[in-house]
Amino acid sequence: ILQEEMTLGEYGEFSREILLEKNGSTGRYAIIVEQGEKSVQGSFWVEEYQKPAFRLEAKSDQEHFVHGEDFRVDIHAEYFFGASLRNADVDWHIIKTPLFFSAFQEGGWFSFSTSSSCYWYCSFSETVIEKGSGKTNDQGILSLSFPISETQNSLYTLRMTTKNSSGETVSAGKSFPIFSGDFVVGIRTDDYWLSEQKKSLGGTVIASNFEGEGLANKDLKIILQKVQWNNIRKQGIDGEYYWENEEEVIDLKTIQQTTKIVGRVDLSFPFTNTRRFPKNFFS
Repeated sequence: ILQEEMTLGEYGEFSREILLEKNGSTGRYAIIVEQGEKSVQGSFWVEEYQKPAFRLEAKSDQEHFVHGEDFRVDIHAEYFFGASLRNADVDWHIIKTPLFFSAFQEGGWFSFSTSSSCYWYCSFSETVIEKGSGKTNDQGILSLSFPISETQNSLYTLRMTTKNSSGETVSAGKSFPIFSGDFVVGIRTDDYWLSEQKKSLGGTVIASNFEGEGLANKDLKIILQKVQWNNIRKQGIDGEYYWENEEEVIDLKTIQQTTKIVGRVDLSFPFTNTRRFPKNFFS
């Protein structure tokens, strides 16, 4: 539908806006960029908007949940003129992904991840932890409730689909942060790597509430751990022997600290080896 020659800008880039025809075809569109014998391509979808016959929402008295609480959410289905969608079939499932906490903004960037190798929006897999189906009551509501047991901060995304008596289908979703404790702990180190010339590891630990405010007088147990990779010879199912790498985590030092008025603790650990030392901190 369009073919042009473009001139690259100062940084090797170009941009182009294209107005699609109002009555143009729906479906998949491809964009192909060629330079000499090299080419790259991407794609996007064009779909026709259809106003749904009714709305589907997830509502809860809580914006977030904590380990040990019950996950309580109501699925509401109603027509836009206000009438409830009664006795409607609802299919739902909940997907669990890592929670990347970003509410704390004071005094620079902190990592709130529990992983020693991933700190911010890394690749992850989605896990379906609950699923089911049911019917809405006379108020157009289907209530969900199950206990939460999480050792790590997570994000629960509720995805739901329902249909009315005419067979019209509407889907919707909503996410809820799930916290493993009453507050969150973040860390910022002074350096990203160490050498024989630098003999200590310094940093700052922060205790924050869920709104991103520092919390004083929180007792923390802080552990410096060493990750060591061991080569181990194992026998496979074919009878042959193979070498595998296994991770071994060794606790080097543990200290007890209490956060100050702004919710912070300054750290300093001695350093004696140039092997890899991820910083894992627990409260």
